[in-house]
Amino acid sequence: MIHKFILKTLALILTHIVASRLISIPLAVAMFVKWYIAVLLIFTMDIAQVPLFYHLYEQPQKIRFITARLRLWRQRWKRSGYKKKRIIREDRNWQALVLKRAQKFGQWGILLVSAMPSLGGGMWTGVLLAHLLKLDKKRSYLLLSAGSLMSCLLLALGFGGIKTLIVHLVKLLV
Repeated sequence: MIHKFILKTLALILTHIVASRLISIPLAVAMFVKWYIAVLLIFTMDIAQVPLFYHLYEQPQKIRFITARLRLWRQRWKRSGYKKKRIIREDRNWQALVLKRAQKFGQWGILLVSAMPSLGGGMWTGVLLAHLLKLDKKRSYLLLSAGSLMSCLLLALGFGGIKTLIVHLVKLLV
């Protein structure tokens, strides 16, 4: 029993690292019987990421392998055509627009961005926004954890409801 729980938890951790909350919560609801176990595990993984993200944003000069990778990536894109540059520019403009709008909301923006389970949202972007707003770490941890908990609860309850609906429909058909 414990062996299966550990294997499920490791699979969930890998899924959460590779994919996002949007993939890992439905998987957790499907693997574990209770939705609150899924919420607890995903919420813990979200909060465990925050110090790493803060470290990456506060000391970028110490991470030489990332800057070297970015330089190589930029050189590859310079060799390519205009179309790729235009796509990158449009994507960068869209991201800047989202970040500007989130900055207008201030602390509520951090809460909303960290609660977004889709790409462009989540803990990484929430920490970036908190860092750009120069918010106190205690306050930003509180806002980030509240956003993560809100998102985890909504997703787990939503997918848990869909799971029970499917189970009841299958029982009716059989």
